[in-house]
Parts: sequence; C-alpha cells; structure tokens
Amino acid sequence: MADRRLVLPVAGILLFLSCVPVAYCASLPVPPLVEAELLIPVSVYGTSVGKPIYARVVSDWQSPACALRPGGILKGRLVAAVARSRSAKTSSLALVFDSGECVGRQMKSLPLTVIAVLAPLPSSALDVTPPLNEAVGIGIEGGMRNVMTAPATANRQLVREERPATVTPGSVVGLRGLRLSVGTGPEGSSVVSATGQNVRLERGSRFYLVPGTTLPPPAAAGATATTAAPSSAPSPPPAVSSAADPPAALASVPVDETETCSPPHCSIVLPDANAAATARTEASVSIAELHYAPRLHREAYNFDHEAAVAFLGPGELLCTFNSHPLVERSAAEDATRVIRALLVDVTTMRVTRALDWRVFDDKQYLWPSYENRVLVHVGDELRVYGPGLRLQNKTKLAGPLAFLSTSPSGRTIALGIVRERHSPEIHRQLQRDLERPPEEDVEVRLLDGDLRLLGSWVHSGNIAVPVLSNGGELRLLLSSAQRYRIVEYGWNKQRRNVASIVSTCTPDLASVPPNLILVSGCAGVTRKKWCRVLKPDGQPILKTSCSSPEMMQYASGNDAGQLFALGVVEAAGAVIPGASFRATDLAEGRISIYNTQDGGLVAKIRIPSPTATEQTFALSPDGHRVAVLSGSSILFYDIPSSAAANQPTPKATN
Repeated sequence: MADRRLVLPVAGILLFLSCVPVAYCASLPVPPLVEAELLIPVSVYGTSVGKPIYARVVSDWQSPACALRPGGILKGRLVAAVARSRSAKTSSLALVFDSGECVGRQMKSLPLTVIAVLAPLPSSALDVTPPLNEAVGIGIEGGMRNVMTAPATANRQLVREERPATVTPGSVVGLRGLRLSVGTGPEGSSVVSATGQNVRLERGSRFYLVPGTTLPPPAAAGATATTAAPSSAPSPPPAVSSAADPPAALASVPVDETETCSPPHCSIVLPDANAAATARTEASVSIAELHYAPRLHREAYNFDHEAAVAFLGPGELLCTFNSHPLVERSAAEDATRVIRALLVDVTTMRVTRALDWRVFDDKQYLWPSYENRVLVHVGDELRVYGPGLRLQNKTKLAGPLAFLSTSPSGRTIALGIVRERHSPEIHRQLQRDLERPPEEDVEVRLLDGDLRLLGSWVHSGNIAVPVLSNGGELRLLLSSAQRYRIVEYGWNKQRRNVASIVSTCTPDLASVPPNLILVSGCAGVTRKKWCRVLKPDGQPILKTSCSSPEMMQYASGNDAGQLFALGVVEAAGAVIPGASFRATDLAEGRISIYNTQDGGLVAKIRIPSPTATEQTFALSPDGHRVAVLSGSSILFYDIPSSAAANQPTPKATN
C-alpha cells in the first residue's frame, strides 16, 4: 500500500483517533484539534511516573460534552518513562491527558491523545494581545487636549507564530532527534522517544490533541503511526510581526529613522551640558513632621511608588506618601499601605487638606489626569480627584488591578483587572505542582477620562501593558534582527507607521505629555544605552545617551504643552542590569526640562539626596514652576520664562 499517512488541516475536519488504528479512520467524521502548551518541563529523569502533567489551552475548542477556552487547563499523567542506558540506547516518555477545565472552571473527564508535538515558541500564543481599537470594536472621535500625565509602562509586541498549515499524526516539529508514536503506549498513551539522548520536553512545548484514546494498531500495521523525520523537520519560523516588512525590505540594511538629530529642530545632549543650567537648593519645606520618611535601605530592583507629587492647578500641589503606620492585615493583604495625601497651597505653603487612602498593593497608585485632576487607585476603586482634593468620580474594580495606562492627555485610560481563572481547588493544585502561582485571566477595560466605559474584554495569558498616545495605542514591532518599528493603532481604525529604530537590545517605549514618544535602546556590541524623544510624527527632538551609573527615573510634561522633563539618577558606582539597589546607592538626581518644539534645554536641577521613588517631581500646569521631592523635603523651583535662561531659582518657603 502507498504512503498511509494522514495529513490533517489544523482548522478543518480532523482525524478522530478513538476509533481504531490511524490508517483505518480516514473516512470517519472528525472533530477539530485541541492546541495546548506544556506548563512544566517533562523529562525521563526529572518527572516521576504518575506525576500530573499540565498544559494550557491556546484556542477555543468545543464538543458536545466539553467547551475549552484559551487559558484553560488540561491535566494528564506521565504513564511510563525509560531513560537511556548502556543496555537501552533509546529513551522514551509515555503521555496521556484525561481531564480538562470544561464549562468554565470545573475539571471534567476529557480523554485526549497527543498526535503531534512542536517546539516552544519564543512567545506564547496566549501572550499576543490584539490592538485595543480592534479588540473592543470602538472608535474614539474628536480631538484630545494636551494635559500632564505620567509616562506609560514600556510595551513590547509579542508576536504569534504561524501555525502549521497541516498536521500529520506522529509529527514532531522543531525538536531534533525526537519521534512520536501515537497511541502505542500504556493506557493508549502517545510515546515520545529518542535514540542517543534522554527525552526532555521543555515548558512551552506545543501539543496537538484529539478526543479519545487510540488502540494499538495490529502487528501488520507496524509498531507506530507515521512520524516526521527529525533531521528534516522544519524549525519554527523566526519571530516577526503580524505586519512584516516586504522581503526586500527585510534583506536591506537596517535604517534608524530617529538616529539623525539635526538642529534647530532637534537637540543633542552633550556630556559637558550636564554642568550647565544647574542650581543649588537654598530653601525647602520639610514634611518629616508629617510622618514622611524615605526608606533609604530598602532593596529594590526598580524605582518604587512609595510617594508621588502632582499639581491640582497652578496654586495647589498634591503630595502623597506611604505613612508606614502599623497596619493590621491578613495574609491576603500583606502589601497593604496607608497613603497619606496632603494638599499644599503653593502661595502660603500650608496644608489645606489631608486624606488617608488604603492601597492593597505596592504598585503605582496615582496618575495625573486632565483639567487639574488626578486618577487614584484606592482600595477596590478607581477615583478621580479635582482641585481642592474633591472627589469627582469613581468606579468599582471588583478585583486586583493588574495594570493601568493613560494617554498623555489623560482622556483615555486602559486598565486590567485580575479575574480568577481556576476554581480554588485547581488553583491550589496548580500552585503546588507548578511551584509558582498559576496565571489568571485579565479583564481589560477602556475608559474615558471621566471613567465612562468604552469597551471591555477578557484576556487569557500574560498581557503587555499598553502604551497610549493621544490618538491611539503605540506598539513596538520587530521587523528583523535589531530592527523595530513604532506603530500607532489609531482610535479611527487606521494603523500608522511612526518611525523605524535599530537597537541591539529590546527597546523600551513610553508616552510622555503633552504628546511625545520616549524610546530607549542600545547601540553597538557594548550595548550603550541611548534615549530619544520623538514627536507624534516620529520626528526626533531630543537625543541623549546614558552612562553605566545613570538610570532613567521619571518623565513628565505640563498642561500648556510647552515643556517636558526627564529625571535621571546617578549611582555611586556602575549599575549592573537586573541587580538590586538601595537609595543610599544613589549619588545624585538630575531633572532636565526641555521645550517641546526643538528639545532645547530650559533648565536643569540637581538633587543632592534622590530617593528610589519614581514620581518625585511635577511640572505646574502653567509651566512656571516645578516641585521636587528630595529626601524629606519638597523643593519648589521657578522655571525661567525664556528658553534661553538656564538657572532655575528655588522658591523661598517657610
């Protein structure tokens, strides 16, 4: 008989293997495949026979008895394991899956047979998130005003690999030396084997499964179903964006459209410019007696959110900080903080109002918004406070806040709320067997600046924090090796290429008021850090580089749209990426204020006692002053009205 392999379309009608040997089922109607990713490594040495094996469902699947959704759990077992030895040159693993999270969060009996194994992808298919404008099917009409807000968290596009067009039962793709025998093991399990090596399947390995278990084929049919030759199995394609450049463009030399910075439209920060435009602090307002004390010896890997300052108008400053009281808490509230909010009259330097907010995590809790307002995460609510620290609006979250991102104007908000994916029993089992907390679902909401809901959906898997511009969502797409494109997915349903950049490390992307783009990356084999500020059309207005001891701390802008500021701290010694640090390791801070037209330096302020906190300064809406949190004091500086002036003067205080 000729080649008896069955080639099955992934998205079409597929083989139902619970009948009889594979070769005899070609004429039967068949259900679609279940696609899943292995959650823990499985090997002949590291996994004992009988130990549970978990896989995560990648796409929706439904049968009359069960409905699986993305992120759902499949539970199986290692039925048999044979290690390579002197007498046994071939090692093998026998796997069977027998239950899944059907109909919501309940685990039900669901016999499944593995018919194909593929190598892990660089990024999980579940970690791919659609653009916000596509996911909710909305359009935001009208212009957006330029208002101060904090920069958005860095976002990177996670790219979905193309699935194979067809799947041959018994095929192994991208895993050299491995073979798969479908349904030939104990209890109808599928057997993964290798000669000359011990079998190991890494976390993220992909399975294609069909309902039911197979019976061993008759002797005449051979010991195994068809297998793909390991030596000729194609490797997974390289990670590229869903909108890849044409082949000719990919083969060309990478071009960085933001590299050129030509005065007078763009400014370059030179090393000797750091000594100019400085001022010494001669007056300050102490807030130590108001129970603020920076935690100087706390180890951290990132700048924390123990304090934040924001203007609620030209004459009002909101200063918030962790008051560190003795908080009675349960094990579920081990990160509870009491944030003290003080409203300071800038003219009299008096505290006119004080509030205490209970915050249940250690993440960012305050974001500047439009029209002299702030957005605050308090307890289980998201609140809007306006001038006078008066509550203007609020909405219930009904769950832990996973992330929050605002547009530079503050008129669009994207947030994620953690939703329990599994039942309590399954959650405990997964945490015990995976030795880490299992993933949860995230409900993504898109709101306007008044907290009105524009759209929402539930995402299963990890989700990158979106970076919002005033016109849509910014994403960083990988085009080819070391080449990236900044793309804006507009609320008007249009996609626009902003700029192309070249970086030897994965770049970081953020938006900065009034409507600027902050991108940082690496240059050359030494991976020296660089930072650039772009206009919405991709035109660079500022170009700078960072030495080893320097770390970007914060970026902000003002209501009038004339200024933006970058905060940098310098460590006493070289900074090792990924290493922990303390506030005592920081030598000094530096806030540089630029105009938004050409990136010209307006003022520079040196902070002798920087804290390891992110939101330590704020520009007033009118652009006339800046407030800085330094040590246990608030410093007020007058910003020169002329861009040519470069000596900020501290405002005298009592």
